[in-house]
Amino acid sequence: MPDNLVYSIDGNELCQIGGLVGMLIRSARARDYLLSEGKEDHVWFEMAWEPPRDQRGNPLFLKKIDPEILREIESIQIRGPCKFEITQFGMRRGKLGDIRLAWSKSEFLGRDIFVVATKDTAGADKLSIHFAGKPE
Repeated sequence: MPDNLVYSIDGNELCQIGGLVGMLIRSARARDYLLSEGKEDHVWFEMAWEPPRDQRGNPLFLKKIDPEILREIESIQIRGPCKFEITQFGMRRGKLGDIRLAWSKSEFLGRDIFVVATKDTAGADKLSIHFAGKPE
């Protein structure tokens, strides 16, 4: 139930479980996992957080109402449908002052995208992606 509350070790309400799951799906860890493991023939994904912990390493809890007791969350499993589209697109390369850059225009999920990658003199890499239009 997405509106069930998650509690800290001292019994304070932290958030709803649906919000916690949403945060996990949007996290860098999930993105990196899906980008590294996703294949075009995949139609389903599964992720697990075992055992879930707060930022200080303490366990997270759900509350049983009758009798009232906090129960530690041992695992959060997230499963759902997915669609991976893997395409290649050519990058043009250039230099703007001391900054090396590469750019390309392509399509992603039916939307035009513009990608720019840069590397400055200190070796710092940056990637920007602009999506045109509104998502469907």
